[in-house]
Amino acid sequence: MKHAELVATFKKLLAASPLHKEKFEQVAQHYDLNNTVKLVDLAAGISMAERTDLQDVLAEQDLPKRVEKVMAIMERDLNFAKLQSHVKSQVEEKVAKEQKTKMLMEQMRQIQKELGIEKDEK
Repeated sequence: MKHAELVATFKKLLAASPLHKEKFEQVAQHYDLNNTVKLVDLAAGISMAERTDLQDVLAEQDLPKRVEKVMAIMERDLNFAKLQSHVKSQVEEKVAKEQKTKMLMEQMRQIQKELGIEKDEK
């Protein structure tokens, strides 16, 4: 069923994207999430897609086509959120490694200084 698929994709998107989740929480109370038309409108409303793509969803009168269009948009948003999360993790990992290296180097310099074997780095 299209509604169940839409809800499942929506849940994945909300789990992957804090921004989408925040927007959803701000407006979800005003929507009947059991109503497919309202759910499609909500999904389009919180999407980061191009305005023309969102307008296409809202202009579509045929519900199955409308659901199909919003599902495609949500999949793109989901893929972008996953990519963003992956990049963030890589950057955080690199920064943590560099900080650890700097901290260990500084500790080594301090130990060498305490032992009187400090090197002149000039």
